[in-house]
Amino acid sequence: MSAPRVLIIEGDLAEAQNLEEAIFEIPERNESATAPDNASSTGSGLSRRYWWSARVLHASALEGGLEAVRDEAADLVLLNPALEERGGLEAYRRIKILAPELPVILLLDSPADEGIGRLALREGAQDAMLKSRCDWESLAHAMENALERGRLVKAMWKTFLLDAQTGLPNRQGFTYLASTLQAASRAAETPLRMMVAASTSGSAATEDEVARAAESLRACAGLFDLVGRLGTGQFGILSADLDVAEMKDRIKECEPDLTLRWSEWRPDPDSREGLDSIDRLITGTEMLLDQSMFAARAVQ
Repeated sequence: MSAPRVLIIEGDLAEAQNLEEAIFEIPERNESATAPDNASSTGSGLSRRYWWSARVLHASALEGGLEAVRDEAADLVLLNPALEERGGLEAYRRIKILAPELPVILLLDSPADEGIGRLALREGAQDAMLKSRCDWESLAHAMENALERGRLVKAMWKTFLLDAQTGLPNRQGFTYLASTLQAASRAAETPLRMMVAASTSGSAATEDEVARAAESLRACAGLFDLVGRLGTGQFGILSADLDVAEMKDRIKECEPDLTLRWSEWRPDPDSREGLDSIDRLITGTEMLLDQSMFAARAVQ
């Protein structure tokens, strides 16, 4: 089993250092707590060498943590949701949107944060623990369980909710994550804009065209945006900050030869509709694209 990569997202440097020390002290403390014939393993079965060789990263702000998540630099995240910007449940949701299969453990500062922990557990967090009640043994147990469950979740996403060719969420996965992004945007009072980009080749787009478009859209979208593959040559982008004009400019810089057709729909920011509105948002934007393509053919 390869060494775990643990990302700590914690605004307090001293707290982050304490967590890192606790991870590396798991083998030593467990060695003194186990009998000689069990000295090669932790209480839950992983070897001491497994934790000795752990790679620990630290991000003091959510944006830095998301960059590490986007770069696939972590197998597990320890998150303090009490961040200065985009803290609380939104911090967890942003990680989930970017890497839905990545296991996250919330480490809470006080009992007042337990409500955030319970909501995050309902939305897929692996665990939520109060720092004041968290010792090396409970932390080790939580991390090992999270890594094991994370492997199962990752297998599920790869099988059912990710597009195998591009690695982006497929239509079903995009719809699921869009509901999470919608909840985060409402909490932050930042209305979303839905965009659909389609290859000019339509359903006849080649694998190379699809791959180029997927990579360009992923590179040009922001850290807080959701990108997915909706069909053969069609992609969805959900964003609070970008519009079609900005996306076109960004793509022109990184892929000047890539030509895409676009449509855009910004729904009523006061809407409080649930998941069904996400389906309508996607299909409505696709209809706008179809209408623009039909009008373009009529002109020709």
